[in-house]
Amino acid sequence: MRSWVFDTNVVVAAHLSPHGPPGRLLGEIYARRLRLSYDTRIAVEYREVLQRPRFSFPSEMIDRFLQILGDQDLVSPIGWHLKLPDPDDAMFLEVAASSAERIIVTGNLRHFPKRVCGSVNVLSPAEAWQRHGEFT
Repeated sequence: MRSWVFDTNVVVAAHLSPHGPPGRLLGEIYARRLRLSYDTRIAVEYREVLQRPRFSFPSEMIDRFLQILGDQDLVSPIGWHLKLPDPDDAMFLEVAASSAERIIVTGNLRHFPKRVCGSVNVLSPAEAWQRHGEFT
């Protein structure tokens, strides 16, 4: 089964707009037709961002997502040697580089320039939804 890395902005967008591509992708995670690759740093960021007061996400929704996350693909990533425009995004690239499919789904494509990402494929949520549809 496919297992992709979701940038935090995709997880937030999925919860804000469940009918858009990020929301449909997250729905596939809940339906167990797609899996997430993550590490402990990503899990901590997901939790911290989802709990920000500006989003006002219900705690039950956050708890459900984190419970599902615990059943996904926990990766022990390798370090990444090249610098990204936003150094905080390195964890996503490191996890993707250590996963079988080597895919990051992000709403911030410019944060992951091809020259830095090497063999890791960086997809927008719409591109990821299209690719997912090709395999289902």
